[in-house]
Amino acid sequence: MDYLHSVATEQGVLVSLLSLTDGVDQYVQRLNRDYFSGRHQIIFDAIKAIHDRGEQIDFILVWDEIKKNPLNLHHIDEQYMLTLNAEAPTLISTLEQHIEKLHRLMVRRKFVDISVLMQGMAKDFTTNLDEMLNKTQNMIAEIGDNSEKKSLTYVNEFVARLYVDLEETRIARENGTYVETGLRTGFIALDNKIGALRRGNFVLIGARPSMGKTTFAQNIMSDMSINQDLVVQFHSLEMTEEEIRDRIVSGVGQIKLRNIKSKYLEDDDWGRLVQANKMLEGAKFAIDDTANASLSDVRRQARLLKAKYGRVDAIFVDYLQIMKSPVVTDNQVKAIGEISKGLKAIAKEFDCVVFALSQLSRNLENRPNKRPVNADLRESGQLEQDADVILFIYRDEVYDKKSKDAGTAEIIIGKCRDGEVGTVRLGTDLARATFADLDPAYLASLQEMESMA
Repeated sequence: MDYLHSVATEQGVLVSLLSLTDGVDQYVQRLNRDYFSGRHQIIFDAIKAIHDRGEQIDFILVWDEIKKNPLNLHHIDEQYMLTLNAEAPTLISTLEQHIEKLHRLMVRRKFVDISVLMQGMAKDFTTNLDEMLNKTQNMIAEIGDNSEKKSLTYVNEFVARLYVDLEETRIARENGTYVETGLRTGFIALDNKIGALRRGNFVLIGARPSMGKTTFAQNIMSDMSINQDLVVQFHSLEMTEEEIRDRIVSGVGQIKLRNIKSKYLEDDDWGRLVQANKMLEGAKFAIDDTANASLSDVRRQARLLKAKYGRVDAIFVDYLQIMKSPVVTDNQVKAIGEISKGLKAIAKEFDCVVFALSQLSRNLENRPNKRPVNADLRESGQLEQDADVILFIYRDEVYDKKSKDAGTAEIIIGKCRDGEVGTVRLGTDLARATFADLDPAYLASLQEMESMA
């Protein structure tokens, strides 16, 4: 791959590093041996070793460093170093551009290497396809990670940035030009408690069967796509596209779900259906009903959405325990742990919020108080660690048909890195696939009754 190396540029960059008396740190930190070919890698390794010890870099010290390893002398000699020092041009005034050139060539070489590995895996029929996809995606992602190495950030710098950010936000709010950067669930009581969700967050929604976790998640999706103009991606591993469609239209249009399923609409349902269609026609809301979907499937669809809209804002997975594991294992705890880490990585990779619905342990059914806690998450260790926010849904009427709390749900905040833990109450009308904020007066009366109990 000599055509993907520029020997003259490599020589010029190395000589420039040897010539710099100030500012060499920023360049040595940006470069690595992959930017160079053959013996130039040896020279760079020597420069970096001296730099890492905090010593001054010069030609003699670099040659002494090279000679410490006798194997290096099979590839480079003193004459080459003398010629390099005497004849190679110094590029100090344009060093930035030449380093960028070496970077572009390095990336192209990486892609060639990946393509060779991909061919080998494709021809090996013992290779698992999902494993092949994951390896390829990870290798490509690694190129991007290496392209964006972060340096240390000092406290005074990011506090200063925070001050500027807060001041700009204050002015924008006063001018009426402020745009929320975080994502909201659309439930006022819940948003007041947990605050706006940050991009990169991983949110778990856990509940026992029949509590309405899918409906709750779909209400959040609908609000995000309709009221917040966000790009939403939904992976339903259990329901078909038609079942999801029916539930979303039921919730948005406030039409009884059974009427939609039976295809028998009441007279006033038709107007609601037209209104729901208008509300959803511009929604950037994509659904994938692939059963047994994998992390690779989630990434692939996210890339398609990002290519179409320029961004992905929220990804929902229903539900986590039936996703295909990226590793072949009989250990369910390990499998779920890998899926959890993968979803958290996707949230960071696509700068979005990932919501994963989760089953809860049956053991909670044996307790007098069946309200979920974090330990009830199935295979909970890694899930609890990875999640930024954990929400549980509890409806007392599932266990007690005569419950005084019928028609309401408790949203229990089990974990929230940037907000409060606790409980908020929402109204429920699952016949119309709906969770909703309660009327303040009604909520106050409920709270009063609870305090008297």
